[in-house]
Formats: sequence, C-alpha cells, structure tokens
Amino acid sequence: MLPNSLKPASLDFGFEPTESQHHFLIFQKTGADEVYFFEMGEYVEDRDFSTLEYGLNDPLSPFRCRLKSGKWKMIENEVRAEFNRRLKERDVRSAVFKKSGFTHVHRLLGKELLVLVWAIEEADPGTIDTALNNWLGLRPEERWWLYTITNAATGHALRHRGIGWRKALRFALTENPATAHRRAVRETRVEEGFLELDLQAPFQPYHEEGMQPDLQAAEPSSEQRTTAIKKTPGRPRKSTAAVPPGLPEPKVVALAAEPNKPRRGRPRKQ
Repeated sequence: MLPNSLKPASLDFGFEPTESQHHFLIFQKTGADEVYFFEMGEYVEDRDFSTLEYGLNDPLSPFRCRLKSGKWKMIENEVRAEFNRRLKERDVRSAVFKKSGFTHVHRLLGKELLVLVWAIEEADPGTIDTALNNWLGLRPEERWWLYTITNAATGHALRHRGIGWRKALRFALTENPATAHRRAVRETRVEEGFLELDLQAPFQPYHEEGMQPDLQAAEPSSEQRTTAIKKTPGRPRKSTAAVPPGLPEPKVVALAAEPNKPRRGRPRKQ
C-alpha cells in the first residue's frame, strides 16, 4: 500500500488522469430537471458544458444518457455508498456527486453506473428500488459486460433511448424480483479491487470464485445411454423404449431397400 505522498491525485470517484484519460462525466445544473452522463476519451481540466451540449445529437457524441433528476436522487446515495466502499478497498479517498458542475468517475465505475441509469431511464419510479437491488447484486465484471454489449449496439443517449439492449436492461433489472437477502449478500461479499482486475481474463459470471463447472454431472449415466443402431437397408429398426404393462408389443416392420426403377419419360428419337 503506497503512502499518501506517493499516490497519484484522483479526481472525484477514483479518476486519475495520469493512469488513463478514459473516464465518465456526470453533469448537473442547480435546479435543473435532468442529469447528463458522458463517456470521455480525453481529460480537459476546465471543460465547458456548452461545447458538449452543442453536439448532443451527433451520432459520434460521447453523450450516453439523460436522466430525470427525480430518478437520479432515488439512486444517488446508494451508488455513492457502493462506489466509496470500492474506493476504500483500494485505499482511494471517497467522494460525493456534485450538485452543480461536472463529477469525474473512473472508467470502470462509470460503466457500472450506466448499466443502472439505462435500466431506469424509462422505468416506472416504483420499480427503481428493485432495479437498484438487482444492480447491487451483480458483480463488477457482470456490469462491465452488460455495458459493453449495450453500448456497442445502443450507446447513444437520444438515438437509442428505450430500444434494443437498453430496453432489455430495463426488463432485466426492474422486473426481476429482488430480496433484501440478495442485497445483504452483495454488501458482505469479498471482491477483487476494480483497479487491479485483469480484463483480459476469461469471463465466467455464472460460477462463484474457486468453483468450476461440474462437467461430470452433465454426463449421462450408464442406464441413460442407449446403443446406437446402424440404419442398414433390409433390417428392422428396434426401439429401446420399454413397453408399459398391459399393452401389446409393437409390430416390427422391415424397411427394405427399394429396387432400382426404370426411369420414366418419353423415348428419345433415333
């Protein structure tokens, strides 16, 4: 663990421009009704929102989502607590979302946040708590994967709103019942730090740490295996299925090969 004097300075939620300039921005105006989310590939110290606002409709715009302030307030505190818990594990200082101006977010945390934001952008407010609990129940790698496939197909804030994977995220997180137990398990689970995970490692979201798929369990038993029957012309095909008591044995019909028949058609003129 590095002493504080040797650690690079981080902005807001774990964003360190010296490590990578890829980051996310959250923009709020005091008293405004909407919150803006951007994915930026370059860090600008004194960024002006008007330059981003001018190209919001551009197909290549880094604009990822526009969320109603009321919905943002419903998830803001829980997301802040989740991110600060992760930052504390990496010995990075905690942060808060700014009420006015830009908030910088680490590139991986930003991807995770967008999964939740996309899921609730058109959701009924009554389902947001369910979406939040389900989001908390996901591993960081699962959130990154969901962001990657969603962003690749429907990543633009305005052009792809409510369609494709964005719509699928809403159904997956808001209509899947969540329980308090699942949330408690998520909060107490020991996870790897988000700054040191190998993103190139094979992704296996369906197995817990230290567990491998039980391949032998999928193998059929000796009783379940059936003997393969060669399809030889002229020989009957026997069924291996047991006949229920009280029913007559099925008749076995030989499938004889048909002899070669003469070709029909008009005779050729000599």
